[in-house]
Amino acid sequence: MGYPDCGNGFYSDKLDYKNWFDFNSKQRAYKNCLESLAPTLCFLLIGGLEVPWVTISAAILYLGGRLIYFIGYLRNPKSRAPGFMVALIAMQLMLVMAIYAIGKMLYDMN
Repeated sequence: MGYPDCGNGFYSDKLDYKNWFDFNSKQRAYKNCLESLAPTLCFLLIGGLEVPWVTISAAILYLGGRLIYFIGYLRNPKSRAPGFMVALIAMQLMLVMAIYAIGKMLYDMN
């Protein structure tokens, strides 16, 4: 039938099924991107202290992946995997850069 209403019952009463499904897909894609924003920004800030160009490159790759994810989700929610994989690889690279930056800062303190 479709996805759950996500609390937007007002719109489900006013819209036909196709428009409601499109609205709900856009809302879910936006919320999914928003929930991964906090760790991404933390990795970006910490990793950017020691290896800024690699971290910025990973962040640009992440943004591209999220854009591909968002477009794929809007076309067909099952076709979001390529964007997710690109964004996941970029986020893992930012995590590695953040861990490296923390390790380098701790090493330099001694």
